[in-house]
Amino acid sequence: PSNTVGWGWGTGGISYDAYTRRSNMCPSNTACFDFRVEVDDALIQKLYQEWREVGPDYFGDFYPLTPHSLQSDAWIAWQFHRPDADRGMIQAFRRADSNFFGGHFQLRGLQPDAQYAIRNFDEPGQTVVTGQQLLESGAEITIRTRPGAAVLTYERVSQQER
Repeated sequence: PSNTVGWGWGTGGISYDAYTRRSNMCPSNTACFDFRVEVDDALIQKLYQEWREVGPDYFGDFYPLTPHSLQSDAWIAWQFHRPDADRGMIQAFRRADSNFFGGHFQLRGLQPDAQYAIRNFDEPGQTVVTGQQLLESGAEITIRTRPGAAVLTYERVSQQER
């Protein structure tokens, strides 16, 4: 069921490393950086642009992709899918003590006979795969740093010929 009617949440943050910023992304964000000290302007702009791109997806359907866990050796991942636009995003987090650097995460809500362009914010380019592949085999996500975070977007680009 769609959960897009009349709700939202927000946060403020003073840190701008990718893991913390991506952990705090939500529909409404306030940045509280202390610009009296040296900051990485390029990183702040990159992370802000990521949020601007995925912000509307937070009003789509929510699907947990892993069990909820607060353990320091766990991964946690979820998907927001907008059926109206047939697009969405995945957020994945590798915690500080996790020995696993990647996996496949089965998505939900996609059209099996459509093709989707997937883009990882930390990698150049995009990959086009079928909805069937994403529903059955999942989206591959690798995070090399501990802790680390990844954000992937996907969007339907065409319907397969029958």
